[in-house]
Amino acid sequence: MDLIAEIYRTGAVTDQSGRAIPVHSHIDEAEGKFLFQFIRDREGIARTLEVGCAYGLSSLHITKAIQGRSGAHHVIVDAFQSTDWSNIGISNLRRAGISFFELREELSELALPRLLEDQPESFDLVFIDGWHTFDHTLLDLFYANRLIRIGGYIIVDDCHFPSVAKAVDYLSNYPCYRIAARSPLQVKPRFRGRLARALPRKLAGRILPRNFYDHYYARAMFPTMIALQKVAPDNRDWRWHVSF
Repeated sequence: MDLIAEIYRTGAVTDQSGRAIPVHSHIDEAEGKFLFQFIRDREGIARTLEVGCAYGLSSLHITKAIQGRSGAHHVIVDAFQSTDWSNIGISNLRRAGISFFELREELSELALPRLLEDQPESFDLVFIDGWHTFDHTLLDLFYANRLIRIGGYIIVDDCHFPSVAKAVDYLSNYPCYRIAARSPLQVKPRFRGRLARALPRKLAGRILPRNFYDHYYARAMFPTMIALQKVAPDNRDWRWHVSF
């Protein structure tokens, strides 16, 4: 049986001793399908970078989608792979026969600047599923913007978190980005979310109370995963700012 299907069927992964561990903190089956299909449908994606691996489900979807492509290579940044996650994510990649990856077991705020110094604008896609505070997500996005080539993509998970939605909302205002795809809405917005979503974005940002905008409008705008494409050079000048 395919390893991805087996994990979703059983709801568990296996550590190196053979002990079954219930999965948590992972992308679900619908999100995995969205991620896999998004990459598979775009043949120009071969060099990928991922922040946050955990039990490896997102890694499996990404590497399965680029497997066999010329120059396929996947970089994983996960400071806690061998401690909190018992190397299960890496073990799952090996079990699936994936060898074209490297693990950088350090904090993303340290690993991403080093990658930028060595490999600027060299990735086709960056997947962000790291620490979900606003400032940390924004920091990951800052470096992702400089690590992907023009035409490349950033996919962000857990955009229904207000902190993550806030950071994505900011990046999506950059003139050089467009929203390329959204995962299907898995939770239907409640009345306040539907009301907020009915307003034009610029108007909503001006007239809605800030807490309402952050917790209802942005969350109604963004499902669990958002894919953004860098369509032009980032030529913002030093005074650039858009309220978000």
